[in-house]
Amino acid sequence: MTTASTTNQNFIKLQCNSTLYNSLCVRTFYGYANNISRSHYKLTRTALKLTLHQANSTKTYISTLKQESAVKDCKSLIKDSVSRVKDAIKELKKMKSATSKSGFAWNKSNVQTWISAAYTDSDTCLDEVNDTSDGGDQKLKDSIAYLQKLTSISLTFINNYNF
Repeated sequence: MTTASTTNQNFIKLQCNSTLYNSLCVRTFYGYANNISRSHYKLTRTALKLTLHQANSTKTYISTLKQESAVKDCKSLIKDSVSRVKDAIKELKKMKSATSKSGFAWNKSNVQTWISAAYTDSDTCLDEVNDTSDGGDQKLKDSIAYLQKLTSISLTFINNYNF
């Protein structure tokens, strides 16, 4: 293993230490270490893109389920999550190119708001699925829980990303 590769992996470990899901974070981002290359922007962008991928996967799975009221609500909530994560990715690009601390702070606040809202959407969805009489579809619950964890990791990386 090269020194640069080790340094990049150590960066991932360090950043993941501040998340609620440290071991999941390390497992998820280790493979991206060389592409991230100690860049807070690239780390955050990667986290948001993985979150978007999981939100889209969850949305696709929900669309295959019988449309009970909890599932209908979840479908709408996860659709909103997908939209919010897409908005956050666009705003992150603005953050990267911000020329002032106040501009950066404005963009960062927007990203934090959208990712927090996406987390709330997935949390509400999971609550609704858990409250169904049959306890809900396990694959759906697992997919939403994974989405929540990635969203939480993304929010931590955003919070730690400074001008």
